[in-house]
Amino acid sequence: MLASLSPLRLSALGMIVLAVAFGLGSFKLGFWEHGIPGSGLLPAIASGALMLVGGLLLVQSLRQPPGAGFRIEPVAALLLLAVYVASLPYAGFLLPNLLLLFVWVRFFQHRNMLEAALVSILVTGGGLLLFNVFLDAPIQAWPNV
Repeated sequence: MLASLSPLRLSALGMIVLAVAFGLGSFKLGFWEHGIPGSGLLPAIASGALMLVGGLLLVQSLRQPPGAGFRIEPVAALLLLAVYVASLPYAGFLLPNLLLLFVWVRFFQHRNMLEAALVSILVTGGGLLLFNVFLDAPIQAWPNV
């Protein structure tokens, strides 16, 4: 049984477990409060995205031939997401999001530094704009000091 658990399959299962945890936590926080999005909306969206990515990775791992070579990328991606999630309560939204997106685009998508920086800035800015302006649900951009 353990021999059939490739790093890709382990990473996929880890993402699915993380998605379930996010999903359960989002239900406790609530999706909508007093006419605005509640604090559980972002974890619910993250849960859905992680579930989708984990499911796609699981399907990909099942298509791999037995004994396929070890790849560090799935394990590194799972560790990066774990560090990101752990840092959010302490560092706010802005810095962890910028760093996560930069590292993801630079090292997993193999883009140059300028492209990685632009993507991380634009997507993080878009997230702040979406929640703070359009949804009127301010998120903590900076750490509480």
